[in-house]
Amino acid sequence: MRFLIQMGYGMMGMNLELLANFGDGRQSGVIISPRTLTLDQIESHARDILSLGATLLYDSCFYSPDTNRSKIVGLPYWDGFNSNSDWAGEDGVDFCRRVIQYQVDTLKVTEVLLPGSYTNVCNDGWLSMHYNFAQVGHDMGVDIPVYATIAIGPDLIRNATLFDTILNEIVSYPVDGIYFLYRPPEDGFLCKNDLFLTNLLCAFLSLSLAGKKIILGYANQQDLVFAAAGVGTIATGNYRNVRSFNPDIFYEQEPADSRRRKWYFDGQSLCEFRCEQLEVAYQKFGMKGLFGPATKYSQDMLLSPYPNDIIWPESSAFKHFITVLRNQWLSFAETEKRLRHGTVELLLRMADQRITEYQKHKLPLLDRAGQTVAAIPAWTNALQSFIQLESLRLVDL
Repeated sequence: MRFLIQMGYGMMGMNLELLANFGDGRQSGVIISPRTLTLDQIESHARDILSLGATLLYDSCFYSPDTNRSKIVGLPYWDGFNSNSDWAGEDGVDFCRRVIQYQVDTLKVTEVLLPGSYTNVCNDGWLSMHYNFAQVGHDMGVDIPVYATIAIGPDLIRNATLFDTILNEIVSYPVDGIYFLYRPPEDGFLCKNDLFLTNLLCAFLSLSLAGKKIILGYANQQDLVFAAAGVGTIATGNYRNVRSFNPDIFYEQEPADSRRRKWYFDGQSLCEFRCEQLEVAYQKFGMKGLFGPATKYSQDMLLSPYPNDIIWPESSAFKHFITVLRNQWLSFAETEKRLRHGTVELLLRMADQRITEYQKHKLPLLDRAGQTVAAIPAWTNALQSFIQLESLRLVDL
């Protein structure tokens, strides 16, 4: 099991601090991208990450080839290409080759992420382009792992026939693994659609059994479920736009988060709470000591009887979230891969029990906590359906 940091805004210093604290070399790392960095920052940050002995990957953010975002299309490998290029033909082959060369020769990445565009439909052009990219990745003969990037939408994932068509293609790609990104239904941060989650679980199992390593990008607490299907690596970041995949952020104008606040991630319940909510819970509902776990980034706030009075920087909230999610993810390594579905089942049951405990204290579970409360039944139902459907294949993990 590995854990990676997904690059978001303002994370350069945070990345290095977290990697130094993790101290586990290539088992941790960063997926950097041009969306949030200048060219000079990309190359200097890559050197800093490598100097810590960590894993370095580069996401070229090709999800919307017609983007006008200057940071994405201003990289050297974009010279001579534009939205009218023949991406499924020779233009795409040449572009992919340049992206790989930039990663290997300039950034010195430890693993290659091939470019990949987002789709919510299954068509020959998209299939041809991604097959060509995979073939280029193979033919260039780099001596490090190569991952095909697959970024798809909710309509495709819910349609098992179309989703299987894509899976049948990508399991045969001559690559080491898949960098997988999914857009959730209705762009909900946490998914409440049983079918969507069940189809993803079955797909990840198929990829795992085909020998493909999986990096699940833009992850959050919901994605802990996918350890049951053989996913070995997840990546997450600071703001919610790098904890859930939405291709809209790769255009010039991003939707602003007008409700940006500091949130404490309660790993026991998989819920998130504002400091004000914790203070009310402590002072009015007698719940001090029930939330956890604490990390070095949250203990002063969490242990105070008045959490909202403690100076708790936004960066500390981010580092706490990343640290707790990392610990939860890596804990699955203690269980055999073919038995991890039981460990995931236990995690969800314990989260549900913790939520019930909070409800017994009459604490209103609203905002982000309410999103988790609404979603956990779908996660549990999807996991149970997956176990029933795939009991014979699970033993081969």
